[in-house]
Amino acid sequence: MSNTTDSNPMPAAPQSEAMRPASADETRLEEPDLASSPTPNPVPRSEAQQQPGQTADQTFDQPQQKTAPSQAPGPDAAATAEADAPQTAAPEPTNERLSESATAFAAAPRPERHRDSSRVAILDIDTDSLPGEMIHDTSELDAVEAADAAVSIESVELKIRRQDDPFSPPYWQHFALPYFPRDNVVAVLRRLRVNPITSDGERVDPVVFDHNCMEEVCGACAMMINGQPRPACSALIDELKQPVVLEPLPKFPLVRDLLVDRSSMFEHLKHVQAWVRVDGPWAVHQPSPRVSQQQWAKDYLFSRCMSCGCCLAACPQYDDAQDFVGPAALAQVRLMNAQPTGRFDRTERLHRIMGQGGLSDCGNAQNCVRVCPKEIPLTTAIGELGRATTIQALKDLFGD
Repeated sequence: MSNTTDSNPMPAAPQSEAMRPASADETRLEEPDLASSPTPNPVPRSEAQQQPGQTADQTFDQPQQKTAPSQAPGPDAAATAEADAPQTAAPEPTNERLSESATAFAAAPRPERHRDSSRVAILDIDTDSLPGEMIHDTSELDAVEAADAAVSIESVELKIRRQDDPFSPPYWQHFALPYFPRDNVVAVLRRLRVNPITSDGERVDPVVFDHNCMEEVCGACAMMINGQPRPACSALIDELKQPVVLEPLPKFPLVRDLLVDRSSMFEHLKHVQAWVRVDGPWAVHQPSPRVSQQQWAKDYLFSRCMSCGCCLAACPQYDDAQDFVGPAALAQVRLMNAQPTGRFDRTERLHRIMGQGGLSDCGNAQNCVRVCPKEIPLTTAIGELGRATTIQALKDLFGD
């Protein structure tokens, strides 16, 4: 028999339910029935956590302070406390900060830039003066600027000066057509020709006009558009003031509506011999003469003339009752006299413009260079021809 005493006593005999003492969990009071008992007034969290002598707002904003331990913590305890410390997060934008950002955005300067007097103004927003959180994405600002730049045109209104023949009185007619983006005046007139109905609902004869290349090369579609002579193919509806007023070119005999007879301009080109002769008393079986790049660049400016007649329509000295050849013919004289082969007829061309209706009839109004669609330096050509005619007059007087 062992002398070792067992530390674990023998389990006691099971007691009956009546004899067994109640546990701590069982001694807990039963929860009341919420459905049957009245609901007490809830205590706000701020009031429940409120310390003596502290308001509810101060309790909500300030975090709870932990009680300092009675003894200094060791190294392990310090590391554990540092790991358990909450990480400081970036403060989220409050309603007050967003309100200040919106106010700053509304008060940001917006300088206006007008592209054209007939177009809407575009508002440029200075993003440098906006708060940082408002300009992280500029796609919305670009969309607003593009929307402001768009021209809101529902229909195209035309006011056309019409005339049935050269001897009948002129009259005005108004038309309204659907708007299509990037339309020019020629495109609108072509649609009007399909269905010529006025704004009053009256069907009339189609408007007569001339056009050809649609690339601002031939000059056939030139007319008065809102009081300015210009080709109709390069006049975009988006850039014109409504209603678009169309008139035939002045200074030329009228045929009908917007069509004029520009034969006088071509007769003046013939008068000044604005061409280069291929056959002549010179050797043609030789290489082409060399022209410097500087001279070629100067001559090219005058070679862009398309004989549209806009410069003649703006010239106060040009009229069908006068003999003035006009700036278009004078510019071609300057071009042909600078051409290596055309120099052989240089003296004869200068004599053509030294007489009546020539260079001396120019009043130097300079309207021609302002309305030229090709930006040809017409006044420069007239100045160079003035010097050349003076030298030629001295040669004629004293000889070569």
